[in-house]
Amino acid sequence: MNIYKDIMQDIEMEKAKAQNEQDMRKQQVYASIPRIQEIDQQISDIGIKFARLALGAKDIDREIEQLKSEIFALKEERQTLLKARYSANYLELQNICSQCQDIGHVNGIRCRCIKSRIINKYLQISGFGNVLEYENFDHFDLRYFSEEKDIATGISPREQMQGAFKAAMDFVYNFDVKYTNLLFYGGAGLGKTFLCHCIAKDTIDRGIPVLYTTANRLAKNMENARFNKEEHDPTELELYYTSPLLIIDDLGTEFSTIVTQSEIFDVINNRLMGKRATVISTNFSYKDMQDVYSERIVSRLFGEYKTFKFIGNDIRIAKKAKVLEL
Repeated sequence: MNIYKDIMQDIEMEKAKAQNEQDMRKQQVYASIPRIQEIDQQISDIGIKFARLALGAKDIDREIEQLKSEIFALKEERQTLLKARYSANYLELQNICSQCQDIGHVNGIRCRCIKSRIINKYLQISGFGNVLEYENFDHFDLRYFSEEKDIATGISPREQMQGAFKAAMDFVYNFDVKYTNLLFYGGAGLGKTFLCHCIAKDTIDRGIPVLYTTANRLAKNMENARFNKEEHDPTELELYYTSPLLIIDDLGTEFSTIVTQSEIFDVINNRLMGKRATVISTNFSYKDMQDVYSERIVSRLFGEYKTFKFIGNDIRIAKKAKVLEL
């Protein structure tokens, strides 16, 4: 699978469609305003004269100026005729991206439109389906979280979730002005993945590219990059490092080896150095993390990320019980 190649093929198809639509508009205009077709032919003929002058004639400045004046007058007449019945840009080719003019790069740097397409491709691959339609901030319900205070922390699951929810909202709506990383950790079924989905949905809605992956997928892709170079897609690996927001769900579910730990650390550390935001969720406790991961990974996560420990009982069970009550 080569995502970048697929995207460029999609763009070529869209460009061909845009070209076809432009040709159809041109034929429509020529049929309704024959003078515009005549003008286009005259401009084309003058262009040929330009080429001939440039090939061999001397002292051609006066002739060139005369031809320029003729072209200018023809274009003015053309615009006047076109605007009388259509819009001024009706015959222009409609570019998909105004930044790169559908080339895919600007001054040798990959255009934002390509990066956004790549992110969207991986969002599809991630298996979201329509999950973001109902797992988002608008459907977040604190009633499923207990108000009973936890003995160890002195706060209730609902109070804890209120804090995490507020931090997630702040993360999204101040994304462009405040650099932050988030770590959600604690037992299964406490709302961590749901909150990751909320962040993904609203960040995408704000026009910010998001790469969402599981730790297991990330580790497998890293392993393929190292040992099966012909099968991996370098585009996805690049995005682990460069996407404006990377969300890694279920850290700890990957098959942990020295190699995968090294690769995960490299992604985490590289993004920290580049001040690119990352959100990570894990079912591990702080102690679990210390037992499984190297000290430098744990240090980065708990030292550089804003951490939220999730407590309480599995809310999926609570939701199911609520449905049964109804």
